[in-house]
Amino acid sequence: MVQSLESGIFSQIQDKKDILDDVINRVFQEQIKIDTIDNLILTTAYSEIQRLEKARKTNEEREELSKWKKTYKKMLYIGEEEKIHTFKEIISFYSNDIVGNFNPKVYKFATNLLPSFMSVFFRTISLKSVVVPFPNEKDIDNIAILSGEIEKLQKLSKLGTIILLPTHLSNMDSIVIGWSLYRIGLPPFTYGAGKNLFTTPILSYFMHNLGAYRVDRRLRHDLYKDVLKMYSTVILERNYHSLFFPGGTRGRSGSVESKLKLGLLGTGIKAYINNLLQNKEKKDVFIVPCTINYHIVLEAETLIDDYLKETGKARYIIEDDESSSYAKILKFLFKTSRLNASIHIKIGNAYDLFGNTVDEKGQSYDNHNRKVEKQSYVMSNGKIVHSEQRDSEYTKELGEKITLEFLKNNIPLSTHILAFCLFVNLKKLNPNMDLYRLVKLEPEETATDIGKVIDMIGRVKEQIIILAEKDKISIEDGFKNKSKEDIFYEAIKTFNTYYEKSLVNEKDNVIVSEDIKTLYYYHNRLTNYGLEKFV
Repeated sequence: MVQSLESGIFSQIQDKKDILDDVINRVFQEQIKIDTIDNLILTTAYSEIQRLEKARKTNEEREELSKWKKTYKKMLYIGEEEKIHTFKEIISFYSNDIVGNFNPKVYKFATNLLPSFMSVFFRTISLKSVVVPFPNEKDIDNIAILSGEIEKLQKLSKLGTIILLPTHLSNMDSIVIGWSLYRIGLPPFTYGAGKNLFTTPILSYFMHNLGAYRVDRRLRHDLYKDVLKMYSTVILERNYHSLFFPGGTRGRSGSVESKLKLGLLGTGIKAYINNLLQNKEKKDVFIVPCTINYHIVLEAETLIDDYLKETGKARYIIEDDESSSYAKILKFLFKTSRLNASIHIKIGNAYDLFGNTVDEKGQSYDNHNRKVEKQSYVMSNGKIVHSEQRDSEYTKELGEKITLEFLKNNIPLSTHILAFCLFVNLKKLNPNMDLYRLVKLEPEETATDIGKVIDMIGRVKEQIIILAEKDKISIEDGFKNKSKEDIFYEAIKTFNTYYEKSLVNEKDNVIVSEDIKTLYYYHNRLTNYGLEKFV
């Protein structure tokens, strides 16, 4: 697919100043309809002061804190014009901190480098640095396996703006999705990335020049969120295909996301309405969910530990996990490449912004397969209008469709199935124990007959096939022909090749686990399907 270098994200270098001016002006106009400039500045300054006083107090944070305190104090004596100037400066500060950048020259360099990089990403090396020949792209395609509605996604990308919504398990996801889009001939997508990921010089350089915009998850006050949403709205209007992780951050529990953060997703309707009002050629915004499925997740141990320690109060950012260490990433790549373990990326069905399915021509159909005119959803008294309450309801309904699509396109792999069977069996053997006691069981207390485990796998496998036939879950090619023994031994090999501490260990016809917390993490990928009764 040949992409125009004059439209969408390719024009960002020329558009950047206009985008920033547009965001600043729109946010300013919207905010002064909500509250007085005095209150808007004071509320924002107070929120920042509270955050920074609780922070680690780096030199940069001390300077920020001092700046916000001065801003707060000067509101007592400055005039109206200076207040307007100050408020616009604050909006400009956030806008400039968020804004992405796209450099076509860096993109050309990166796309030329990408096949070799992905070869390194998936190659087999030894601890003695003996390099085995690079696999070719065909070999890589056997590792990063794409399936689903690929052709429809390709066609819709020419008709309007795509919002791609992947599940989110690992910081590797952006690389995996970037490779997947490149392989199917799509242009680069812009996406929001945690500001903490921009601290590594090489990674930061590529992210900053390939369309990623910064999201500072420490900032939770309304003004910052509104600037972030406005930036998303503006670039969608400019036909920048976008990638949102609707789960927000990486899923701590390992389960398929069911509680979605819909703030950025709601910007799609705003952009669509503005496109209609401006009579743009490419008015439509299409929503495409997709799932990423790994045999092994790099950060699993840290993520599940965080989930169990602070359930309901999870830290918003984990800066010290496996993906922050080059050594741990290389170790992960080395071990997983030895397994030749596949990563499955499944592109889901396309939707409009109102939860209707969309065909490859961009036509929407309701639940009864009747054609619908999208424009009618945003009209009132014959006019196209914004309505925050109405549009938030549409986005909520769309979120429910996405959640179901995630479940439907989830591909259970052997590690998920074995972990699911073992953990559910442990729960049934210890009915009086809560989760936090279960994960502290000693290895000898987890011993289960291997024959019994393999039989469990067989029953769960058959139910997964039945669910797949009902379009409630997906399966990898060849899954029906895998025996229950194949699934068992593939999972054992995968876990024991990667994890130094035996996640599962077979000995004397029994299987035990030395790390029930991580076992629980992989088990969670198969919750919400009613499979527990078959263990």
